Amino acid sequence: MITGVIAPLAAEYRTARALRGPGCRVVHAGVGLARAQAAAEALLAAGARRLLVWGTAGALEAGLRPGCLVLPEFVRDAEGRAYPLDPDWMSTIAGAVPRGVSTSKVPVVSVGTPVVTQAQKRALARASGAGAVDMETAAIAGVAEKRGIPCAVLRAIADPLELDLPGVVLAARGDRLLPLEIPARLLLRPKETPAIRELARAFSMARKSLDSTAAELACAMRQA
Repeated sequence: MITGVIAPLAAEYRTARALRGPGCRVVHAGVGLARAQAAAEALLAAGARRLLVWGTAGALEAGLRPGCLVLPEFVRDAEGRAYPLDPDWMSTIAGAVPRGVSTSKVPVVSVGTPVVTQAQKRALARASGAGAVDMETAAIAGVAEKRGIPCAVLRAIADPLELDLPGVVLAARGDRLLPLEIPARLLLRPKETPAIRELARAFSMARKSLDSTAAELACAMRQA
């Protein structure tokens, strides 16, 4: 069985490279619902028979700390429609999480625009019943449901509830250029430097959780 892994950000894609092999294709989709849907459809057209959404998410609950891996049972779109995830595929993912890495089964909601402030995050949590947010998963789960194939999700928290996303990140033109764009934009917005440092620390913790899980999951998939 060929597995298709979809990572929206370039940095997330790099953490998933350990999964690549004859039975697994990993793609960098880009940010947003439309790009995620296109990536899922392309993978299925290329022969993938199950999908895995891989990457980071924002926390909608204070208890979800950076590095925590979210393994939801279902995801929601912005209109409230729920997409159940495949329990067997999710069990395989959960079994690959290394000891010491925290996990949560809170639902994920996918939205079309960034959720920036703590107030916006709390409002979205109340409206959706979700504990984490991203901008891609529901579109991918929708494609999987339509085609009748298994779909799983692994998201590491990289944006804690209490952190407002800095404007220099929101203004970036593409995730591949973030390492170059952010320092340049900080020259004009130096007050955002502390927030950028906090976000970088949170993303580093998320990346470590993804890196370690990718290595274990690659072994499990090869032995299956």
